[in-house]
Amino acid sequence: SGLSDKLYGRLQRLANKPDGWRGKGSRRLSVGSLRYFLIFWRSIKKDAVEPFVTLAPNGHLYAEWHASWKRHLDVEFTDNEDAFYGLFHGNMVHEGREKASELVNMLLSRRSNPFKWSN
Repeated sequence: SGLSDKLYGRLQRLANKPDGWRGKGSRRLSVGSLRYFLIFWRSIKKDAVEPFVTLAPNGHLYAEWHASWKRHLDVEFTDNEDAFYGLFHGNMVHEGREKASELVNMLLSRRSNPFKWSN
């Protein structure tokens, strides 16, 4: 999938968390969420820096590209190819839900590529 050793290791650690990792009701990493993140990553990796990834209590994988507290992109990958996202760029806030493939096209067409944002 074109992952660095660092990102691959991070994903492995997240995938090893059991149900209940963050208290009662928290879920382990969803296979579907990981699958759609990897498909998404393969489609943007040549135009992106690797994101910071984390696991949400619902078992979904989150990816974040962060330039500053005023410029960042957060994407939550679900089990069914939907991606919830928040794009924060200065005073502009754009949030929504899209198919992951459509989100790629929308964000890569922007003048300022948020997939290049990195601390």
